[in-house]
Amino acid sequence: METEKSVHDIAFRPNKIELKRTLKLRDLVIFGLGFMAPVAAMSLFGIITVVSEGHSVLSYIIGFVAMLFTAYSFGKMVEAYPVAGSTYTYAQHALHPKIGFIAGWGMLLDYLLIPMLTFLISSNFAHALVPSIAVWAWVLIFAIPITVVNIIGIEVAAKVNTVLVLLMILAVLVFAISAGHYIVTGNISLIQFEAIYDPSHFSIGAIISGSAIVIVAYLGFDAITTLAEETNVGGNKIGLAIMFTCVIQTIFYVSVTYLAVIIVGHYTVIKNPDTAFFNILDTIGSLFLQTFITAMIIASGVASALASQSASSRLLLGMGRDNVMPKKFFGYIHPKYKTPVNNILLMSIAGIIGALSLNMQLVSD
Repeated sequence: METEKSVHDIAFRPNKIELKRTLKLRDLVIFGLGFMAPVAAMSLFGIITVVSEGHSVLSYIIGFVAMLFTAYSFGKMVEAYPVAGSTYTYAQHALHPKIGFIAGWGMLLDYLLIPMLTFLISSNFAHALVPSIAVWAWVLIFAIPITVVNIIGIEVAAKVNTVLVLLMILAVLVFAISAGHYIVTGNISLIQFEAIYDPSHFSIGAIISGSAIVIVAYLGFDAITTLAEETNVGGNKIGLAIMFTCVIQTIFYVSVTYLAVIIVGHYTVIKNPDTAFFNILDTIGSLFLQTFITAMIIASGVASALASQSASSRLLLGMGRDNVMPKKFFGYIHPKYKTPVNNILLMSIAGIIGALSLNMQLVSD
């Protein structure tokens, strides 16, 4: 009875100004894909393949199964608590307010560091393409428009995110076609069971280690729940969006990784895990392919930062409403744009300062 009352109070708490309900199921899925990035498997390929001793595809499959349980849990919780607070709200009301406080700060740290890291990654790649523009300038070039888009409203953010996600999907398709052509014309078998499971180099410890890294690629689907107050679908549909996102993303991850493993041949030939995928691009394609994929990795950082900034501002909004954070500042919603402007600006400034003052190694650690 108390639970029902608390859910009712949370879901229908009267506010003078509320977030704008415009997002559809499709928008939620695209938001999740933008956060996780369909091209993430490209940048992680070398590291996961070496750690898993050639079983990166199997690592993704195992990681996917683990994520399904987590995704299902998030789906159930957003049905019970359909508000912007996400993990903070779930832990606060289902466990204990103090646990919710800790969970909220833990998630906030995640959402704070991700934009810093993606700003740095995108800026470094962009600087490599256009050396005449300094890294610090690229950080501002990426960060300022992202902040403006998030302030204007979730509708605009969703449209920008859709474009970025479509470009990343195009990059995956271009790679798949180029890799497939290289394999077929090079008289290499396209169907190789060893690319998934090689009994001569199988190690359960290596597989588990690879799966642990794979989980990093799935970070972000939980951010879909922070948009619970800006969608016109029910809590069960939000849970469905989370599941769809994980399944679609896994298809991209496994496809890219499987083709890359075949092209590499054996994981022991990988000398530098950080540049392994770019060596593959050099093998199968032209300078155009390398440039295009690099540009899409930059786009993935922008999409991730856009989604992360949006999610963190909603998380702060939930904490502000409950006076866990100063309500006047963090609970404020702009009357025109219907967005938590103060939170967006705060996260943007923190992300920019962090990206300009810290290095990529420190932030990733």
